[in-house]
Amino acid sequence: MVCGPIEGDPADPSGATITNPILIVEVLSASTEEEDRGNKWQHYQLIPSLLEYVLVSQTHPRVESYRRLPSSTGSRIGRGRWWSPAGAGRSATRLWTRRPPVKIFWR
Repeated sequence: MVCGPIEGDPADPSGATITNPILIVEVLSASTEEEDRGNKWQHYQLIPSLLEYVLVSQTHPRVESYRRLPSSTGSRIGRGRWWSPAGAGRSATRLWTRRPPVKIFWR
């Protein structure tokens, strides 16, 4: 998800790479989970505009969210500290004000 004009990567001739997302959602699979949680996640943390990274399991009713923390100046942009509601002792599927109908994700 992007707010404002989409900024493309000039190094990508296909124009498929966006350099200013505020939200990235990855649907995990057995073949991609390690990469999504590892190298991709480390790379995504370097994107200054990114505010939230969400991982959705295909095999379990589980959604994980990682949110960028504000800096001491109040700006979220370009800071490297992240917070996960699940890491704060909450259920990883409980990321909304109202509990979502999780079963619809895994029909």
